[in-house]
Amino acid sequence: MSTTNYIKLHRKKKGIVLYDGPCKLCNDAVLFLLKRDAHAYLIFGSLQSKVAQNFLKEKGIDPSKTDSLVFVTATDIWMRSNAVLHILAVLKGAWSWFGIFRHIPESIRDSLYDFIAKNRYQWFGKTDSCKTPNPLFKERFID
Repeated sequence: MSTTNYIKLHRKKKGIVLYDGPCKLCNDAVLFLLKRDAHAYLIFGSLQSKVAQNFLKEKGIDPSKTDSLVFVTATDIWMRSNAVLHILAVLKGAWSWFGIFRHIPESIRDSLYDFIAKNRYQWFGKTDSCKTPNPLFKERFID
């Protein structure tokens, strides 16, 4: 089975969040999303996983140059600040209000995103590996 088909199986009615596994900020963001995604819409995978690496290659995205957040749905792939805003929209309620930031030009949003991403290890730290936060959530992670 191709990586694209594997990803399609997992995103049928769901969205896949690909994140930097060793990044503590990213791991904390995954925990945040798991707690607030009441309908279990989101599933997660580390950008360092073989599945994510192969998927990005198949979509023409160089995995060695991609350390940003990637959000994959059945119809779209978003990166950086667009990924953040689309993920928050999934949460509904007050979190979806962050969609107002879509009115800020993408170049400005991505500049802020890049500034935080550039400093994330220094500010938040790095882990040796990403971990599943709770066995109850194991099915929400792709290999």
